Amino acid sequence: MDGTDREFMGLEDALDRVRLDGLAAEVDRLRRSALQEEADHRGLLETLAPEQLDSARNLLHYLAIRRHDIRDLQQRLARVGLSSLGRTEAHVLVALDRVAGLLALARGRPLPVADDPSRPVGFREGVKRLAANATQLLGPTPAHRNVRIVVTLPT
Repeated sequence: MDGTDREFMGLEDALDRVRLDGLAAEVDRLRRSALQEEADHRGLLETLAPEQLDSARNLLHYLAIRRHDIRDLQQRLARVGLSSLGRTEAHVLVALDRVAGLLALARGRPLPVADDPSRPVGFREGVKRLAANATQLLGPTPAHRNVRIVVTLPT
């Protein structure tokens, strides 16, 4: 056993440079995947109304990271005290940027410079937009429930 499977991980183990470098590389890979997904759909994005653009970009980022099995990464991030990226659907890029920034600081490295010129959807803004878009698409939230169920069937 190399110490990574223990129930309790001490601070020194959690902040091990090799461990943090690996996490940083994986978070960076997810971020690049999200931005590549956006780049791959640039033509489609250019057809959208300006008020839809940020939400569409965020949806593409979300779809990109969900194409990866990040369960192991999520557990390892949580073990070192960082966000597990489990609830990022409303603000994918900013969540990845924050985790990457904290990993850089923990490793004594400079903060990463965003290679994306447009501002990502922020935490509060993303939650508001996600709720508004869901209401617009699916109607108001039913009384006594905060979920809606969508079912798709073949013709």
